[in-house]
Amino acid sequence: MEKIIEKMEIYHFINHFLPGAVFVAIFNKIYENDFLDSNIIIAIIEYYFIGLVLSRIGSVVFQPVLRKIKIIKHADYNNYIKASKEDEKIDILQREANQYRTYIATFAILAIIQSYICIVDNTFAASLILFIGLTILFIFAYKKQISFIVERVENYQ
Repeated sequence: MEKIIEKMEIYHFINHFLPGAVFVAIFNKIYENDFLDSNIIIAIIEYYFIGLVLSRIGSVVFQPVLRKIKIIKHADYNNYIKASKEDEKIDILQREANQYRTYIATFAILAIIQSYICIVDNTFAASLILFIGLTILFIFAYKKQISFIVERVENYQ
């Protein structure tokens, strides 16, 4: 198991494995479910895969929506490539932004699941407010991080 973790790049650990583990931990706690395989190797694969799916949902669904409603704006891609070759901090900022985007997806999906359960059970759950609040928090963090990147790219130009 140590060899698997050693071979995993830190980016993949932070952006895929951790959000998957957070999602499963919260899901299990709130919904009193055991969404974890007892085999630790299988559990690691499950966490990683769930985190990968959350990352892609953030990239394919939430990022375009946030751009469309003008919450975020990106720098021109060609300018970004040129600037990131000269300013290595841009890549670090981008990785952090991607992490925030994955947590947007994580908490938004949990909010959607909780909303569905509240509708079906005709109840209210305080966790729904928590998930919506965390989604909003990470949207603001993502917006701030993207604005740092855009500023650095524009300053490079």
